[in-house]
Amino acid sequence: MPTPRAFLAVAVCQNKIYCIGGLSGFSTISGELEQITGVNEVYDPVTDTWTTKSPIPIPKTKLQANVVNGKIYLLGGNANATLNQVYDTESDSWTLGAGKPTDRIDFGVAVVNDKLYVIGDIVRRYPITFGWGLYDDTPTAVNEQYTPIGYGTPDPSYNGAAPEITVTSPENKTYYTTDIALNFTVDEPVSLMQYKLDGETFEISGNTTLTGLSYGLHNLTVHATSAADNTGSSEIITFTVAEKPEPSPTTLVAVASAVSASVVGLGFLFYFKRSRTKNNRADKVS
Repeated sequence: MPTPRAFLAVAVCQNKIYCIGGLSGFSTISGELEQITGVNEVYDPVTDTWTTKSPIPIPKTKLQANVVNGKIYLLGGNANATLNQVYDTESDSWTLGAGKPTDRIDFGVAVVNDKLYVIGDIVRRYPITFGWGLYDDTPTAVNEQYTPIGYGTPDPSYNGAAPEITVTSPENKTYYTTDIALNFTVDEPVSLMQYKLDGETFEISGNTTLTGLSYGLHNLTVHATSAADNTGSSEIITFTVAEKPEPSPTTLVAVASAVSASVVGLGFLFYFKRSRTKNNRADKVS
Protein backbone atom coordinates (compact mmCIF):
# COMPACT_ATOMS: atom_id res chain seq x y z
CA MET A 1 0.00 0.00 0.00
CA PRO A 2 1.58 3.35 -1.00
CA THR A 3 0.63 5.12 2.25
CA PRO A 4 1.30 3.13 5.45
CA ARG A 5 -1.79 3.38 7.67
CA ALA A 6 -3.64 1.86 10.58
CA PHE A 7 -7.35 1.87 11.54
CA LEU A 8 -8.33 2.51 7.94
CA ALA A 9 -11.66 1.66 6.25
CA VAL A 10 -11.56 -1.04 3.58
CA ALA A 11 -14.27 -1.86 1.02
CA VAL A 12 -14.51 -3.95 -2.14
CA CYS A 13 -16.42 -2.43 -5.04
CA GLN A 14 -16.42 -3.53 -8.68
CA ASN A 15 -13.61 -6.01 -7.96
CA LYS A 16 -11.27 -3.35 -6.57
CA ILE A 17 -10.13 -2.75 -2.98
CA TYR A 18 -10.61 0.78 -1.58
CA CYS A 19 -8.44 1.79 1.41
CA ILE A 20 -9.70 5.03 2.92
CA GLY A 21 -8.65 7.21 5.86
CA GLY A 22 -6.91 5.98 9.00
CA LEU A 23 -3.76 6.96 10.87
CA SER A 24 -0.53 7.67 9.01
CA GLY A 25 2.77 9.39 9.67
CA PHE A 26 5.16 8.54 12.46
CA SER A 27 5.64 10.27 15.77
CA THR A 28 9.25 11.31 16.32
CA ILE A 29 8.82 10.47 19.98
CA SER A 30 6.97 7.13 20.04
CA GLY A 31 7.66 6.01 16.50
CA GLU A 32 3.99 5.13 16.11
CA LEU A 33 1.46 6.17 13.48
CA GLU A 34 -0.36 9.20 14.79
CA GLN A 35 -1.63 11.49 12.02
CA ILE A 36 -5.25 11.23 10.83
CA THR A 37 -5.39 11.12 7.03
CA GLY A 38 -8.07 11.24 4.37
CA VAL A 39 -6.04 9.44 1.71
CA ASN A 40 -8.03 7.17 -0.62
CA GLU A 41 -6.00 4.52 -2.44
CA VAL A 42 -7.41 1.77 -4.68
CA TYR A 43 -5.83 -1.58 -5.40
CA ASP A 44 -6.63 -3.44 -8.63
CA PRO A 45 -5.86 -7.17 -8.11
CA VAL A 46 -6.07 -7.85 -11.84
CA THR A 47 -3.23 -5.49 -12.77
CA ASP A 48 -1.54 -5.54 -9.32
CA THR A 49 -1.46 -1.72 -9.26
CA TRP A 50 -2.45 1.09 -6.88
CA THR A 51 -4.25 4.30 -7.84
CA THR A 52 -4.84 7.41 -5.74
CA LYS A 53 -8.41 8.73 -5.74
CA SER A 54 -10.21 11.71 -4.22
CA PRO A 55 -9.50 11.90 -0.46
CA ILE A 56 -12.24 11.70 2.13
CA PRO A 57 -13.44 15.30 2.89
CA ILE A 58 -13.32 14.89 6.68
CA PRO A 59 -10.35 12.65 7.58
CA LYS A 60 -11.21 10.04 10.21
CA THR A 61 -10.04 6.75 11.66
CA LYS A 62 -11.91 3.61 12.73
CA LEU A 63 -14.52 4.03 10.02
CA GLN A 64 -17.06 1.44 8.93
CA ALA A 65 -17.16 1.05 5.12
CA ASN A 66 -20.15 -0.52 3.36
CA VAL A 67 -20.97 -0.70 -0.35
CA VAL A 68 -24.44 -0.25 -1.85
CA ASN A 69 -25.26 0.49 -5.49
CA GLY A 70 -21.70 1.41 -6.48
CA LYS A 71 -21.23 3.82 -3.55
CA ILE A 72 -19.13 3.44 -0.40
CA TYR A 73 -20.75 4.67 2.82
CA LEU A 74 -18.31 5.60 5.61
CA LEU A 75 -19.87 5.70 9.07
CA GLY A 76 -18.49 6.24 12.55
CA GLY A 77 -14.97 7.34 13.25
CA ASN A 78 -12.89 8.73 16.05
CA ALA A 79 -14.97 11.90 16.53
CA ASN A 80 -18.41 13.12 15.46
CA ALA A 81 -19.46 9.56 14.72
CA THR A 82 -22.80 10.64 13.28
CA LEU A 83 -21.14 11.64 9.99
CA ASN A 84 -22.11 9.73 6.83
CA GLN A 85 -19.58 10.38 4.06
CA VAL A 86 -20.49 8.84 0.70
CA TYR A 87 -17.99 8.07 -2.05
CA ASP A 88 -19.18 7.49 -5.63
CA THR A 89 -16.71 5.11 -7.24
CA GLU A 90 -17.95 5.91 -10.76
CA SER A 91 -17.48 9.71 -10.58
CA ASP A 92 -14.67 9.68 -7.96
CA SER A 93 -16.58 12.25 -5.89
CA TRP A 94 -17.78 12.67 -2.29
CA THR A 95 -21.08 13.82 -0.79
CA LEU A 96 -22.59 13.86 2.68
CA GLY A 97 -25.47 11.49 3.35
CA ALA A 98 -28.00 11.71 6.16
CA GLY A 99 -26.19 11.55 9.49
CA LYS A 100 -26.60 8.68 11.93
CA PRO A 101 -29.20 9.65 14.58
CA THR A 102 -27.24 8.28 17.53
CA ASP A 103 -23.66 9.40 18.13
CA ARG A 104 -21.96 6.10 18.98
CA ILE A 105 -18.76 4.27 18.12
CA ASP A 106 -17.57 0.69 17.64
CA PHE A 107 -20.96 -0.33 16.29
CA GLY A 108 -21.69 -3.14 13.86
CA VAL A 109 -23.03 -2.54 10.35
CA ALA A 110 -24.77 -5.02 8.06
CA VAL A 111 -26.28 -4.56 4.60
CA VAL A 112 -29.56 -6.38 3.91
CA ASN A 113 -31.57 -5.78 0.73
CA ASP A 114 -29.46 -2.67 -0.01
CA LYS A 115 -30.24 -1.04 3.36
CA LEU A 116 -27.73 -0.44 6.14
CA TYR A 117 -28.40 -1.57 9.71
CA VAL A 118 -26.26 0.14 12.37
CA ILE A 119 -26.39 -1.89 15.60
CA GLY A 120 -24.89 -1.29 19.11
CA ASP A 121 -22.33 -0.48 20.62
CA ILE A 122 -20.92 2.39 22.78
CA VAL A 123 -22.13 5.91 23.50
CA ARG A 124 -19.05 7.81 24.61
CA ARG A 125 -19.29 11.00 26.67
CA TYR A 126 -16.22 13.13 27.33
CA PRO A 127 -15.79 15.32 30.42
CA ILE A 128 -14.50 18.85 30.20
CA THR A 129 -10.90 17.70 30.63
CA PHE A 130 -9.77 15.48 27.80
CA GLY A 131 -7.18 12.79 28.15
CA TRP A 132 -6.66 9.06 28.05
CA GLY A 133 -9.37 7.35 30.07
CA LEU A 134 -11.20 10.61 30.83
CA TYR A 135 -14.50 9.64 29.26
CA ASP A 136 -17.57 7.59 30.00
CA ASP A 137 -18.57 4.62 27.82
CA THR A 138 -22.17 3.41 27.92
CA PRO A 139 -23.09 0.28 25.95
CA THR A 140 -26.20 0.59 23.82
CA ALA A 141 -28.48 -1.77 21.91
CA VAL A 142 -29.74 0.85 19.46
CA ASN A 143 -30.56 -0.49 15.99
CA GLU A 144 -30.96 2.17 13.29
CA GLN A 145 -31.76 1.53 9.63
CA TYR A 146 -30.41 3.71 6.82
CA THR A 147 -31.82 3.83 3.28
CA PRO A 148 -28.98 4.73 0.85
CA ILE A 149 -28.95 7.34 -1.89
CA GLY A 150 -30.75 6.18 -5.03
CA TYR A 151 -32.30 3.21 -3.27
CA GLY A 152 -34.04 0.83 -5.70
CA THR A 153 -31.88 1.58 -8.75
CA PRO A 154 -29.83 -1.25 -10.32
CA ASP A 155 -26.35 -1.74 -8.91
CA PRO A 156 -23.82 -0.83 -11.66
CA SER A 157 -21.36 -3.31 -10.17
CA TYR A 158 -23.76 -6.19 -10.76
CA ASN A 159 -22.49 -8.50 -13.48
CA GLY A 160 -25.34 -10.93 -13.89
CA ALA A 161 -25.69 -13.48 -16.67
CA ALA A 162 -26.90 -12.31 -20.07
CA PRO A 163 -30.45 -13.31 -21.06
CA GLU A 164 -30.76 -16.64 -22.85
CA ILE A 165 -32.94 -16.47 -25.97
CA THR A 166 -34.44 -19.45 -27.77
CA VAL A 167 -36.02 -18.93 -31.19
CA THR A 168 -38.74 -21.45 -32.08
CA SER A 169 -39.77 -19.83 -35.37
CA PRO A 170 -38.51 -19.39 -38.04
CA GLU A 171 -36.37 -22.50 -38.37
CA ASN A 172 -33.38 -23.28 -40.57
CA LYS A 173 -35.41 -24.39 -43.57
CA THR A 174 -37.22 -23.22 -46.72
CA TYR A 175 -40.60 -21.47 -46.49
CA TYR A 176 -43.09 -21.03 -49.33
CA THR A 177 -44.69 -17.92 -47.86
CA THR A 178 -43.58 -14.31 -47.43
CA ASP A 179 -45.14 -14.00 -43.93
CA ILE A 180 -43.43 -16.02 -41.17
CA ALA A 181 -44.07 -15.98 -37.41
CA LEU A 182 -41.19 -14.83 -35.18
CA ASN A 183 -41.58 -16.71 -31.89
CA PHE A 184 -38.96 -16.84 -29.12
CA THR A 185 -38.54 -17.17 -25.35
CA VAL A 186 -36.30 -15.24 -22.88
CA ASP A 187 -35.30 -16.70 -19.51
CA GLU A 188 -35.50 -13.42 -17.52
CA PRO A 189 -37.27 -10.02 -17.53
CA VAL A 190 -35.74 -7.61 -20.03
CA SER A 191 -35.85 -3.89 -20.72
CA LEU A 192 -35.26 -4.08 -24.48
CA MET A 193 -35.92 -6.65 -27.23
CA GLN A 194 -34.78 -6.44 -30.85
CA TYR A 195 -34.35 -8.66 -33.86
CA LYS A 196 -31.81 -8.26 -36.62
CA LEU A 197 -32.88 -9.36 -40.08
CA ASP A 198 -30.33 -9.28 -42.89
CA GLY A 199 -28.31 -6.60 -41.09
CA GLU A 200 -31.24 -4.31 -40.22
CA THR A 201 -32.36 -3.99 -36.58
CA PHE A 202 -35.98 -3.67 -35.42
CA GLU A 203 -37.27 -3.10 -31.87
CA ILE A 204 -40.12 -5.33 -30.66
CA SER A 205 -42.12 -5.92 -27.49
CA GLY A 206 -42.56 -9.67 -27.94
CA ASN A 207 -43.43 -12.31 -30.52
CA THR A 208 -44.38 -10.87 -33.88
CA THR A 209 -44.73 -11.73 -37.59
CA LEU A 210 -42.16 -11.08 -40.30
CA THR A 211 -44.23 -9.81 -43.21
CA GLY A 212 -43.47 -9.12 -46.86
CA LEU A 213 -40.25 -11.09 -46.92
CA SER A 214 -38.42 -11.15 -50.21
CA TYR A 215 -37.54 -14.39 -51.96
CA GLY A 216 -34.08 -15.65 -51.19
CA LEU A 217 -31.81 -16.39 -48.23
CA HIS A 218 -32.31 -14.57 -44.88
CA ASN A 219 -30.34 -14.34 -41.61
CA LEU A 220 -32.06 -13.61 -38.30
CA THR A 221 -30.94 -13.09 -34.67
CA VAL A 222 -32.91 -11.92 -31.64
CA HIS A 223 -31.31 -9.70 -28.97
CA ALA A 224 -32.50 -8.84 -25.44
CA THR A 225 -31.12 -6.51 -22.76
CA SER A 226 -31.77 -7.24 -19.07
CA ALA A 227 -32.48 -4.75 -16.29
CA ALA A 228 -28.80 -5.10 -15.28
CA ASP A 229 -27.83 -3.92 -18.78
CA ASN A 230 -26.58 -7.33 -19.90
CA THR A 231 -27.31 -8.20 -23.53
CA GLY A 232 -27.87 -11.69 -24.85
CA SER A 233 -28.31 -12.96 -28.42
CA SER A 234 -29.93 -15.99 -29.94
CA GLU A 235 -28.22 -18.30 -32.39
CA ILE A 236 -28.23 -17.19 -36.03
CA ILE A 237 -31.25 -18.55 -37.89
CA THR A 238 -30.75 -19.03 -41.64
CA PHE A 239 -33.88 -19.62 -43.70
CA THR A 240 -35.01 -19.29 -47.30
CA VAL A 241 -38.21 -17.85 -48.75
CA ALA A 242 -39.11 -19.37 -52.15
CA GLU A 243 -42.03 -19.58 -54.56
CA LYS A 244 -44.05 -22.73 -54.35
CA PRO A 245 -42.66 -25.01 -57.11
CA GLU A 246 -44.89 -25.98 -60.09
CA PRO A 247 -45.27 -29.74 -60.81
CA SER A 248 -42.52 -30.90 -63.19
CA PRO A 249 -43.34 -32.63 -66.62
CA THR A 250 -42.02 -35.93 -65.25
CA THR A 251 -44.45 -35.66 -62.39
CA LEU A 252 -47.33 -34.88 -64.80
CA VAL A 253 -46.47 -37.91 -67.00
CA ALA A 254 -46.30 -40.15 -63.94
CA VAL A 255 -49.68 -38.88 -62.75
CA ALA A 256 -51.20 -39.31 -66.21
CA SER A 257 -49.81 -42.84 -66.49
CA ALA A 258 -51.21 -43.72 -63.11
CA VAL A 259 -54.64 -42.37 -64.09
CA SER A 260 -54.57 -44.25 -67.44
CA ALA A 261 -53.61 -47.48 -65.71
CA SER A 262 -56.48 -47.02 -63.30
CA VAL A 263 -58.95 -46.43 -66.14
CA VAL A 264 -57.72 -49.49 -68.07
CA GLY A 265 -57.89 -51.60 -64.95
CA LEU A 266 -61.45 -50.51 -64.29
CA GLY A 267 -62.36 -51.29 -67.96
CA PHE A 268 -61.04 -54.82 -67.73
CA LEU A 269 -62.80 -55.35 -64.43
CA PHE A 270 -66.10 -54.18 -65.93
CA TYR A 271 -65.60 -56.39 -69.02
CA PHE A 272 -64.87 -59.52 -67.01
CA LYS A 273 -67.76 -58.85 -64.70
CA ARG A 274 -70.16 -58.39 -67.62
CA SER A 275 -68.87 -61.51 -69.43
CA ARG A 276 -69.29 -63.58 -66.32
CA THR A 277 -72.89 -62.37 -65.95
CA LYS A 278 -73.72 -63.38 -69.53
CA ASN A 279 -72.20 -66.84 -69.06
CA ASN A 280 -74.24 -67.38 -65.92
CA ARG A 281 -77.43 -66.51 -67.80
CA ALA A 282 -76.52 -68.90 -70.67
CA ASP A 283 -75.99 -71.75 -68.22
CA LYS A 284 -79.43 -71.19 -66.67
CA VAL A 285 -81.20 -71.31 -70.16
CA SER A 286 -79.46 -74.50 -71.04
